[in-house]
Amino acid sequence: PHTEWVSKGKTGVPVEFGVKLAVVQDQYQFILHHHIMQNQQDVHIAQDLVLAVQEKYGKIDSISLDRGFWSPENEEAIGNHVRKVVMPKKGYKSQERTTIESDKEFTKLRHQHSAVESGINSVQEHGLKKVPDKGIESYKCYIAFGIVGYNTHLLGAIALARYYQNLSKQVA
Repeated sequence: PHTEWVSKGKTGVPVEFGVKLAVVQDQYQFILHHHIMQNQQDVHIAQDLVLAVQEKYGKIDSISLDRGFWSPENEEAIGNHVRKVVMPKKGYKSQERTTIESDKEFTKLRHQHSAVESGINSVQEHGLKKVPDKGIESYKCYIAFGIVGYNTHLLGAIALARYYQNLSKQVA
């Protein structure tokens, strides 16, 4: 009963069934925060999401968000809390907006945003593509466990990389 029609606006699959999930990753791709959006859209949670992360982790230097989060109000409000907001505008872009979005720092941070999409895909591939549990509370627990699993997997990959790096130094 908690499942919704989710329209991502992509070709081939007009709608999917599910519940939207917003994740916040740090520069090392660890998931720091998540928000399950029941009957909510990205644009409605942007400010609260940023404030929740800032309250938990302190000052945020820069943040990159999808087009779905964009609104003039969101961009201004988030800009009051974060030094550099990377939030591409939906639809037609004026000359002024094109200049903003072609800024070197904006472009660099926007390109790093693809790591977030990769992280979301990784979470899906590591068990969250289909949630076998029934009910919204079980869904929320399953998502939280999946994120802990993802972060643990990432931490293990970093530890292994360091181990092999140190091993190769010892051999050389």
